[in-house]
Amino acid sequence: MTKTMYYNPSCMLWDMQKTLLSYAEAHDKLTGSSLLKEFMDGFDENNDGIIDYDENGRKGIWIPFFRMMSHYFDIMATEEYGQLRGNFYTIAEISLKPTNKNWNPGGHDFAQEHALVWTATLAFEMSREEGGEDPFVPGMIWGKGIWPSWQLATHIKLTNSIYGSQSPETINFQSLYGTAFQYADKTRNGGAYTGSTNQLVSDPASIKNYFKAVYEGADPLGFTLYVPAGYGSLEARRIPNVEETEDPGKVFTAHFDGGAEVW
Repeated sequence: MTKTMYYNPSCMLWDMQKTLLSYAEAHDKLTGSSLLKEFMDGFDENNDGIIDYDENGRKGIWIPFFRMMSHYFDIMATEEYGQLRGNFYTIAEISLKPTNKNWNPGGHDFAQEHALVWTATLAFEMSREEGGEDPFVPGMIWGKGIWPSWQLATHIKLTNSIYGSQSPETINFQSLYGTAFQYADKTRNGGAYTGSTNQLVSDPASIKNYFKAVYEGADPLGFTLYVPAGYGSLEARRIPNVEETEDPGKVFTAHFDGGAEVW
């Protein structure tokens, strides 16, 4: 027998139901949230107090999910820069926009229930880290076995999707910003920062070098990434080419050359 816990992050609500729902219940008592009700309303389809393996959410994520995944594979296989746009599409159209009615012009939220699972899973993973003070709930700490507030886990999940990092020094190429930056540089700037027009080859220091050049007066690249209010900065530093918006038609989209091309 092993004392190491192995788990599937996508199945934690079902495999570790008592753990996740106990966290939700404790969070409700401490902060006045309604997480437990949200979980049960979303997944307990027969109202027996248990979320069974065949209960996958009332809103029906799987049919649109597989349709969008097929489009993602089509982008990857057929477009010259499909690796970049495909990654952007997956994050924006599958992981973010359908989780909130205010983040898409159709007012859809068929992934909202599963976003609960994704956030709770991240909260568990954060509890295993070194942690620190929770900026969203006064007096609360997280890490070393203590779970963070739902607000903090939600903020970090969204920031990671946009930038792949919590710091402007380590923005990830696979994030929304990273893919849009690479595409803009390779197709509009001859790969001057990334060092190549090949979609699979980019200088690891290119985003950091780009920020330095812009802060010193260089012209920014011709793209704009639209994000929700409060997510245009990292560590209190405004990120070049990022604009905050409440427009459902713009949020989590990237506009190139003033809107001549839109992702």
